Amino acid sequence: MAHTPCLAAARVAAALGLLVAGSAVTPASAMPVSFTDDLFLTVAAGDRVEFTFVGLEAADTDRLQIDGQDVFTNQSAAVGQVFETAPLTAGTHRLTLLNLSSGLSFSSAPSLNANGAHLGIGSTLAEFNLSGSLPPNLGSTLLYGWEDRPLEVTGTLDYNDLVFALRVIPASISEPGTLALLGGSLVALGSWGWARRGRARRRSMHDTLARAE
Repeated sequence: MAHTPCLAAARVAAALGLLVAGSAVTPASAMPVSFTDDLFLTVAAGDRVEFTFVGLEAADTDRLQIDGQDVFTNQSAAVGQVFETAPLTAGTHRLTLLNLSSGLSFSSAPSLNANGAHLGIGSTLAEFNLSGSLPPNLGSTLLYGWEDRPLEVTGTLDYNDLVFALRVIPASISEPGTLALLGGSLVALGSWGWARRGRARRRSMHDTLARAE
C-alpha cells in the first residue's frame, strides 16, 4: 500500500482560508482546496516516488524537479507519462518548479518562497480549471498543480501550469523487473552449473575408458 504524503498543515491552512499571506490577487474561478506545507514530501528510507503527468494550461515552459533531478517539462510531457525516482533517503524531499521562460523557481515548501504556497492540491481536474479526463492508470488519487508566476501581481492563482499526481512506493515492495531479472540470472547460473557438471562427468568417463584400453 502506498504512503500518503504529509499534508496535515496544508489542510488546516486551507480550512482557515489562509491561501497566501498578504496576497490581494483575485483567485481564478476554480482553484485547489489546499496547498502543500513544509513537510511535503516526507518518505522513509528506500521509498521511491512515482510521478504521473496530468496536464497543463500554461504559456511558460516549466520543469518539475525532485532534489534537483528532472521529472517533467510541462510543454513536452505527454498526459499519462510516468517517472519513478531511485530509492530515496529518509526525510523530506523538496519539489521545485523551474520556470524556464522567466528564470524564476518555486519550492513545494511555502516558507522557501517569497510569497507563499505555489503548489496546490485537489482531487479533480475542474479544481485546476482543466477539462478532459484523468489518465486511466491513475484511478482515484490526489492531484498537485503549480503556479509558475509570482502571486502578488502576475500570478493567476489557477495552479495549473504543471499538474501531476504522485504516489510513494514503500521500500518493502520489491520491483517486479528486478525480481524477474534475479530469477532469470539464477536460472542461467543453474543451467551453466548443470552443463559444467555434465562436461566434467563426460571427461571423467572418457579418461576411464582410455585407461581401460
